[in-house]
Amino acid sequence: MKAKNIATLVIIMLGISGRPSLGAPVRKVLMEELTATWCAWCTDGSHALDSMRKDSDRNIVVSYHTFNDNMTSAMSQDFMEAFGNAVSGFPTIFMDRGQYGGKMDIDPRFPKVFNPVYTKLMATPAQVGIAFRKLGWDAASRTITGEIAATFVANGSGDFRIGLIVIEDQVTGGSGRPTMMAGVVKDDTDETNSAYDQASISEIADLYPDLEYKDGKIIKYPHMNVARAAVFDVHGKAGVIPPEHAASTAYALPFTYKVPERYDPTRLGLPVNLKNIGLVAFVANYGDRNSSQSLLNSEQAMLADFMNGTSLSRSSGGREASGAAFAQRVAGKTYVMVRAPVAGAYAVSLFDARGRLIGVMHSDLEAGANRIPVPAESQGRLLFARLARN
Repeated sequence: MKAKNIATLVIIMLGISGRPSLGAPVRKVLMEELTATWCAWCTDGSHALDSMRKDSDRNIVVSYHTFNDNMTSAMSQDFMEAFGNAVSGFPTIFMDRGQYGGKMDIDPRFPKVFNPVYTKLMATPAQVGIAFRKLGWDAASRTITGEIAATFVANGSGDFRIGLIVIEDQVTGGSGRPTMMAGVVKDDTDETNSAYDQASISEIADLYPDLEYKDGKIIKYPHMNVARAAVFDVHGKAGVIPPEHAASTAYALPFTYKVPERYDPTRLGLPVNLKNIGLVAFVANYGDRNSSQSLLNSEQAMLADFMNGTSLSRSSGGREASGAAFAQRVAGKTYVMVRAPVAGAYAVSLFDARGRLIGVMHSDLEAGANRIPVPAESQGRLLFARLARN
């Protein structure tokens, strides 16, 4: 049986930025949630946000655990220091860090308040495109590397900053108390703990029929979108985008982040499941700190997506490479442009920005640039790809 030569597909960056050469960049809304394990009403808000996230990849959620619960991070504390004076109660979210009706925070449990703001933001054209580029994963050092590229639609001026947040999904903290065995912290599954269990009232707990509700808490509640770290300042990194920015110019910010094996073993944290780690990039109009700051756009990528690509690349002995592109419409059809290392028959797997498989196509590709057809609804969206040569 002939072995397959597997390589990672190098995607041509359309415009080398978050802005495709045809069409506008996709507008995405970053919803930053303030929550805590002791907040009995917060599961209602989280359920609404998780449902929205599943319905559209234009919704990006980051959850900041506050007031020293078991997932409170330094970034959560920085966020509260920056924006806490705008909080009127829990649960609450910030939508692109803007002000609406004189307030920054919005309760996601009340559609009459939430929906008009959300609808308006989703209909607002994106002023800047954001793309992750040169993403890489080094398994030995547990290090993510890459760069964030921001490209504006028009010339402009102001204090604009690029930020990067590391999040983790499916955080449960384990099913037992940590015990020391041969100097290693292990989780004893015969005992229970409430370190990561979520306070809730029974009516809200009914939204999670597969989980146990006991003594006012949802047992082993899977916390999603947990803010773990800000790679740069919570407001974003200054100086990358100049005070006078030009249209169609990619302003790139390199980054490096080492994923710990546990975020906090003293709080019963389980070893990090790398497939649950994600990156959220944003471009902020810094303005006058939190009194007028707002986000222009955001983007997300999951570590699992480019981890898989790196693994394929190394197994073939080829040069490690990864990339992303925005789909564009040409002559009534929607494509992404891709570059094959050599001519031949390939299986091309396409993924969305959250790492979800869109589909696999088999085609004979030429060495160099090729157009790959994608669903029409993908127009303007960021796609990732992997290539397996037959």
